[in-house]
Amino acid sequence: MMRDKELQKRMEEEKWEPDEARMSAGRARLAAAVGQKQIIYRPPLRNLILLQFRYMEKRFCLLQAAYFVGILIFLKMLKRCGVDAWDYLGVIAAASALLGVGGILGVGRLFSNNVGELEQTCYFNLGQLASIRMLLYGVFDLFFLNVLIMSAVRQTQMEWTAVTLYLMTVFLVSNVCYFGLFTIIRGRGQTMALVSASLLLMIASTVPLMSPMLFVQSASFGWSVLITGAVVVLIFEIRYVLCDMTEGELLCRN
Repeated sequence: MMRDKELQKRMEEEKWEPDEARMSAGRARLAAAVGQKQIIYRPPLRNLILLQFRYMEKRFCLLQAAYFVGILIFLKMLKRCGVDAWDYLGVIAAASALLGVGGILGVGRLFSNNVGELEQTCYFNLGQLASIRMLLYGVFDLFFLNVLIMSAVRQTQMEWTAVTLYLMTVFLVSNVCYFGLFTIIRGRGQTMALVSASLLLMIASTVPLMSPMLFVQSASFGWSVLITGAVVVLIFEIRYVLCDMTEGELLCRN
C-alpha cells in the first residue's frame, strides 16, 4: 500500500504522461492477437453435408433408391408392352406425386422417441440437421424427377415444356401437402396420414390427363402460376418448420 502511494506521489512530482503512440501500438497488437483467435468455429457447408450423410439413418435413402430402381424397371416393362402415351405419362405423374414422402419421413425421424430436445442441444443444432437432410433428400428427388421428365418426353413424343410444367406442378403441390401434414400432425399418426395423402395425390395427379387441352402451349401460363404459388407456399412452410425448431414450439408439440 505504501509502495503504491510512493509511486503515485512520484508520478505527480515528475508529471508522467502516458505515451499515446506506445499505447496505440499496444492496442493494435492486442486487437491483432484477438483477431487471430478462433472463438467461434463455423464448419463449411461441405463438411456439414458429409457429416450428416455419414451419421443419418440410411433406411430412407435405401427405400428411395429402391423406389427409383423399381419405377425404372416398371417403366421399361411398360415400353415393351407398348402402352399408350397418356397412360405412360399417367404412371410417371403418379410416381412424381410420391416423391418427397421419404424425405419428410426422414426429417421426422429427428423427433422420434422424443430425442428432438437432445438433438437441439448438440453441436449441430436441430435446425441445421433438418436443413441438411431436406437438402440431401431434395437433391435426390429433383434428380429422379429429371430422369422421369426425360423418359416421359422420349416415350410420349410430347413437347418438353408441357411435360416439364405438368410434372413439376405435381411434384411441388404434393410436397406442399406433405409439409402441411408434417407441421400439423405429430406422433404415430403422421406416417399413416402421409401414406394416405400420397395415395390420394397419386390418383389426383392423373386427373389433368383427361383434358389434352391442358398440355397445349397456351396452357403454359396456368401451369407456371401453379408452380410459382406452390414454391412460395413451400418456402413459407419450410421457414415455419425451421422457426418452430429454433423457438422450441415444434419440440413441445412432439
